[in-house]
Amino acid sequence: MVTLLSISTETIEIILDYLDTPDLVTVSLTCSLLYKIVSFKRYGLILPKWHGVSYNISDDSVAEIGLYYRNAVLIGSTLYILVFSIENPTAWIIDLNDKNPKWISVSMKVSDSYRPVKYPATSSILNKIYIHGGIDLLSGKPTNILYEFDVRDVQLQILAQEGTIPSARSMHSLNAIDHNHLAVYGGQCVTDDGPYDSKDFATYDIANRVWTIHDQIPNLPYARSLHCTLKARGRLYIYGGQRIGSKQKTELHTDSHVWAYDIRNHKWLRYISSTAYTWTPLKLPPEWIFTSGQKQSPGRRVGAAMFCIRNRIAIIGGVVGDNWEEGEIEKPWECLKIFSPLKKSWCHIRVQGLPRMSCVAFVGNWSGCIRKAFLIGDDAKTGKTTMGWIVG
Repeated sequence: MVTLLSISTETIEIILDYLDTPDLVTVSLTCSLLYKIVSFKRYGLILPKWHGVSYNISDDSVAEIGLYYRNAVLIGSTLYILVFSIENPTAWIIDLNDKNPKWISVSMKVSDSYRPVKYPATSSILNKIYIHGGIDLLSGKPTNILYEFDVRDVQLQILAQEGTIPSARSMHSLNAIDHNHLAVYGGQCVTDDGPYDSKDFATYDIANRVWTIHDQIPNLPYARSLHCTLKARGRLYIYGGQRIGSKQKTELHTDSHVWAYDIRNHKWLRYISSTAYTWTPLKLPPEWIFTSGQKQSPGRRVGAAMFCIRNRIAIIGGVVGDNWEEGEIEKPWECLKIFSPLKKSWCHIRVQGLPRMSCVAFVGNWSGCIRKAFLIGDDAKTGKTTMGWIVG
């Protein structure tokens, strides 16, 4: 007689691959072992909880970090937040693999041509952090400056830019799409007529210092700023954000879908997660893909975090425009939204104790397998910057 304990976990997972979601839920209720296997298979997590981490620095330093946390960069297990202040540009550093991680600050080495900025976009390749654009704190206007910061010698330098250089902007995104190219998308620009949202998509060749605008690629995402992005498995994912409305006021973006740029094939995909569309799949463009589990999708958000869990895309936090669970479940902000590009479906799982927050998230090779993602952001209840782990 074959018992459950005599079957390997790998074999059980293969069997579960043939089951639909309702059957998986039914199977998970039969015993604790199957519950853990099914939970990990569906979500990449087992009973996740929030574990807050305290600060070891002054309130003024926490406030300084809070102004730039959306530009945090993870290299290895070390998190960097670069503060481009007028008087003392600083790199805040914390090793997340330490048992009791503590922030340290290091003054950046800058040249005479240094310009302080806020709301730039950042990314990293190997030991270097790249910083693009933002609002120049001296002029009060957007800039298209491009910095390179070497974490080994804390030297900040301005990079030359040639080709079709993107216009000055802030609250946009910058992602490393390979070891020699950076991609800029969106952001808020300013003309004599006032601010406007951009849907510019451009890449920068680091070796040759040349920009290329990709405005001929069809199906570009809608213009936006303060969105979140994630580079994973050969695709650049874009979600959420804000836009300037008809009365020139910033408002939550109406687009609730996830967009993905296929880096190898140079095309955009759109994963539709709204019931507002009544077209059948036969009437949709081939790059538009219907998803299931719409009420588990994140809806419209700004200031959310996006990160990877195994082969899935996870979204959490932010200011929510469509809260499908409002009035149905307690503390809906604790729900981690998980998207499977393979199955084209949404599901969610509760992170017990998670505060309502706008945040960014990072996944790395942490010591200890229960730590899944590190979050830092603004706590909506206290108004202060908070940080901690999703464990499970």
